[in-house]
Amino acid sequence: MTAYRDVPTKSVKLQILSLYAYRFSTEKLMRYHELYEPLMHWQIKQARKHAKEKGPGILQEKTVQHRIHLPMAKVNHFIDFVNSPYFYQDVAYGTSVIKLETGEKLAVPNVMRTITRTTTINQYLQYCDEERFSPLST
Repeated sequence: MTAYRDVPTKSVKLQILSLYAYRFSTEKLMRYHELYEPLMHWQIKQARKHAKEKGPGILQEKTVQHRIHLPMAKVNHFIDFVNSPYFYQDVAYGTSVIKLETGEKLAVPNVMRTITRTTTINQYLQYCDEERFSPLST
């Protein structure tokens, strides 16, 4: 429990807690940890899940996420191109609801694409060449 308290990262705390999370009941674990660092029910559940799925004490794998900034002018140019009636046709049934960041909900009719994604991208790149517009990457 001292090692659990002194570790700086949450992922290593989860790893340590997963070593003994199944040995004691939730109430006992919470009582034992009160003197060191209080535990929550969800922490114990996460540790037990980790022990069951990955194994007790196994290092938790982190997924690498890459983020890039897209210029909105280029995004809007692509969206305008893709939303042209050449690429889709309306279907007679159903709508999808899109929730915006502001909380506003928009009902959008379901559509069916008439060409494949690859063809759409190739035509967009050709369109950008003709207009001498620097597109987003493929």
